[in-house]
Amino acid sequence: MKRTVLVAGILSLIIFACKKTNNDDNGADGFNRQLILINMADSLILPSYNDFQTKADVMVSNIQAFTQNPTSGGLAQARTAWLDAYVAWQKIALWNFGPAMNLNFISHANTYPADAVKIDQISDGATYDLNSPFQKSIQGFPAIEYLLYGNNKTDQEIISSFSSSSKSLFINALAKKINDLNKSVLTSWNSTYRQTFINASGVDRGSSLGELFNNTYLPYLEMHNREAKFGIPGGQRTGTALPGNVEGVYSKIHSKALALAAFNAYKAAWYGTGYITSKNGSSLNNYVIFMDRKNGTSIASTLNNQFQATEAKISALEPDFRAIAQTNPAKLQDVWLAYQQMVVTIKTDVASALSVTISYTDTDGD
Repeated sequence: MKRTVLVAGILSLIIFACKKTNNDDNGADGFNRQLILINMADSLILPSYNDFQTKADVMVSNIQAFTQNPTSGGLAQARTAWLDAYVAWQKIALWNFGPAMNLNFISHANTYPADAVKIDQISDGATYDLNSPFQKSIQGFPAIEYLLYGNNKTDQEIISSFSSSSKSLFINALAKKINDLNKSVLTSWNSTYRQTFINASGVDRGSSLGELFNNTYLPYLEMHNREAKFGIPGGQRTGTALPGNVEGVYSKIHSKALALAAFNAYKAAWYGTGYITSKNGSSLNNYVIFMDRKNGTSIASTLNNQFQATEAKISALEPDFRAIAQTNPAKLQDVWLAYQQMVVTIKTDVASALSVTISYTDTDGD
């Protein structure tokens, strides 16, 4: 009888331990990955989309007011609203998975350089289709920028050009397109996708961490930060700088603000820094530290130093990246190299330590 009770007690303890593990630790390594996903969804992703929605609404309103009554004051307000929304866009662009990826949000909102020739044709009455996969370069923030700033035009010339009803209708359609896409993404997150996101707490390709690594932590870092903002305009791979490919090329003085906003958003995503509170919650950085302690490594410290080095490089640049690309593109290449160190660490050391399945591939030899 005593033996039976003892065996039953042992079995009860085993079952209790298993239940506790399943509830508290989502991974075989003992780290609760779901806490990362909950913090990201509630403290970073949803607040950033909500903030962007507010700023996109203002952009739509101010652009509409300007086109209805083109004045210098209205132009200034439209430009301010465009910049505020564009900076806020940098803080949601990295969530390029799930609803945003399904809508191809990133291409609709920020394909640059804008096709100035086609935009001028549309402003003169040519037809267009903002849903076409072949017309990404005539829309988004870069296209709105071109229409509000022109290419070496005076403010009065820009104001006068909006006497064209075609141009006015077009810029309003561009602002509305961005606004509508974000509303659709927010609706998906608020209805079902948030729960889908936090429930998929594995590390395989279909998990949320898998989605993040294969769409945010690697491709967004490489393609949309390292390459698009610095490598391509700086001529990193070709040896020929392309000043016309700079983000913010027509407004001239906002390239640095956009690049820093994108970098800080990525950094916040890594450290789990709340969009509103600015406090760090459960994060990938915590997970890497946890694995460092288990494995006797120092990956988190290495990456932290690389974050600091990259931020310092960007902060040291002048505001106008086009001027830098024209006169001293090596400065942009230096930032590319700083980003490259982060890419290698995340792609090799971090992915290996966390056993995340990486399906994303590129051809740059990292």
